[in-house]
Amino acid sequence: MPAKKLIKELVVITIIASFCSCACKKETKPTPDPNLVGNWHWVSQDRGSLVNRLTPQNTGINETLQIKRDGSWQLIQNTVMIHSGTYATRLETTSVGKQVSAIHYYIPNVVTDSTAFYQVNKDSLVFGNYLGGAVTTDARMYVKTL
Repeated sequence: MPAKKLIKELVVITIIASFCSCACKKETKPTPDPNLVGNWHWVSQDRGSLVNRLTPQNTGINETLQIKRDGSWQLIQNTVMIHSGTYATRLETTSVGKQVSAIHYYIPNVVTDSTAFYQVNKDSLVFGNYLGGAVTTDARMYVKTL
């Protein structure tokens, strides 16, 4: 009998120790894509055709997206911060095997988080719902500012 009790106690201790070791592991902070960090000025959003293109000129919206190295971001429209939160980037593989850049962003007090796919080409940034092969029919374009 004492041997069974000892085994049970050792099992419990092992389980508790494994939980403690998992809880004590230091998580590594994701490294942001250095090409994404900076201030980005919104220039247009294509919504399926040139007829439906939104711009600062036809909407009256002057928008800046600030993406910081520390994993935080802010969206400013007409000098008012309308959203802010944190983000993480990573490469994801599409259903056809292509690697695309994804940004997962979080807004405090919002139950769900969001994902967008992006492409950076020098000083231009394009966000889309799916960038598996080309710019999507609903793509939002930015240019980098100083």
